[in-house]
Amino acid sequence: MAVALRVDGLYAGYHGGRVLHGVGLTVEAGQVQALVGRNGAGKTTLVHAIAGLLRPYSGVVEIGGTDLAGRPAHQVARAGVGIVPQGRRVFPSLTVAEHLKLAARHQEGPMWTIKGVLELLPRLGERLDHRGDQLSGGEQQMLAIARALLTQPRVLLLDEPSEGLALDLAARVRGLVTGLAQAGLSLLLVEQRLDHAIEVADRIAVLDYGRVIFDAPTAQVRADPTTVQSMLSIDQPLPQGS
Repeated sequence: MAVALRVDGLYAGYHGGRVLHGVGLTVEAGQVQALVGRNGAGKTTLVHAIAGLLRPYSGVVEIGGTDLAGRPAHQVARAGVGIVPQGRRVFPSLTVAEHLKLAARHQEGPMWTIKGVLELLPRLGERLDHRGDQLSGGEQQMLAIARALLTQPRVLLLDEPSEGLALDLAARVRGLVTGLAQAGLSLLLVEQRLDHAIEVADRIAVLDYGRVIFDAPTAQVRADPTTVQSMLSIDQPLPQGS
């Protein structure tokens, strides 16, 4: 199977300190690779380093055979990496329609159009004139996903997309992740909850203290979840920096 995203030997951190220690990870085309780990394990740092929001110290971030490590975020986005950040980060003063227009501009021959994302997420179509700060948490998450899709990604990074959502909305997000993978998109899904990852992912990796300590097919984890559960148990505080 073709590789959509390859991360190898990635070291990154803040102000000279290291959070990631030689991380290696692969997302295959049309697959969902889940990344689970405790608070402070480095999950968001990894997402930011892949997306160009944080310049890594060293290592490879390869999309379609091209190493993008260290390139600025706008170049990484143009190469096909979309991001749904933790906390959604919608603009409070912009309407849904304005968010979508901004995300869709300068995109030639798009696979995803505004019409297409509104068909996928019809609730947004009912909220086009609502500002970001007038949306519910679930609606903001749908907007963040729609905005990312309009950048025409080949690889979509989702950083804890179910965080803070009611159970039914979180389940809807997981269903959307499955549907996007079935449509051919490759996804790296950061999740806190192992049961959510098992539901949608093809593979599951565990990040701990900035290192990938486990990576296996979901079927293996489903058959024996205790191995991964033990890795996620809290036995001592982790350093900040995820």
